[in-house]
Amino acid sequence: MFTYEQERFGKFNRIKLVNNKTGEFAAFVPEFGGNINELVLNKNGKNYSIIDGFLSDEEMTGNKFMKSGRLIPFPNRILDGTYVFNEIRYQLPINEPAHHNAIHGFFFNQPLVVADIHPKDDEIFARLKFDYAGDYPGYPFKFSVALTYTLTDAREFKIHLSVKNIDTQPLPFGDGWHPYFRLGKTADDLYLRLPTSEKMLLTDRMVPYGQTEIDNRFLNAFPVKDVLLDSVFKLPTNEGVAVAELSKPEEDVAIQAWQETGPRKYNFMVIFIPPDRQSVAIEPMTCATNAFNSGDGLIILEPGEVFEVGHGVTLV
Repeated sequence: MFTYEQERFGKFNRIKLVNNKTGEFAAFVPEFGGNINELVLNKNGKNYSIIDGFLSDEEMTGNKFMKSGRLIPFPNRILDGTYVFNEIRYQLPINEPAHHNAIHGFFFNQPLVVADIHPKDDEIFARLKFDYAGDYPGYPFKFSVALTYTLTDAREFKIHLSVKNIDTQPLPFGDGWHPYFRLGKTADDLYLRLPTSEKMLLTDRMVPYGQTEIDNRFLNAFPVKDVLLDSVFKLPTNEGVAVAELSKPEEDVAIQAWQETGPRKYNFMVIFIPPDRQSVAIEPMTCATNAFNSGDGLIILEPGEVFEVGHGVTLV
């Protein structure tokens, strides 16, 4: 039932994990951070393309809006690109000049190696690996990454992340994923529901300043039309799973983006509606914006320590 295909994507290779019975598939580009640029899931006999991904290799390398980027080793922003760790100050490159911040790490375009692809009767998974040598300016800490992508026969796509500190010193770490979800041509036809959370208030440079507010609009499905969002939501740290839902009631279909929560897991979520309003980004994050300075959700990995966490997408 499950197979995989390899195809060219401009100057890159692209791999598709395919459910031959339903036509569902997940497509990713190992050489560009394992970027997931297409995901098709089935509901009531109809296939839905639910990720707004890069359509060409040129668009991918241009990397507008960080579509489907894996945000390692820090999701979101670090103010002025600078932080202090173990009494040493580090300076990261400024790649968000408008706000003079470092943003979204440096993993998103790294070449990953496909270590294994394994079809089974009820699913198929691909395991990708990457070793970081500590050579990015401002982040001299060595780590290894294993990403596992799984397409199941239950209208679900799952991602499992494992990160190991392979250095001789501790390292600061955070992770996130930056997918843009869609159900049709415009997000303005959709409804958004979010888990219980607190919205972090941001400065004009898009970093938290220590205060939160309650935004109850999305506790039940709320129309996306006319809503502007580029917000960080802080979730309860209870062990479990948090779910955000993007639905299209007229077709009785919804995307459920789920993330593991609990100690050192995905206890933050960013919601962003891009200017073209064709999709809604629902981003799981292990830490808050600017966590390398605030410590809010920051993970410290000791030498030899392994961090593992999961998240995924289901069509219901």
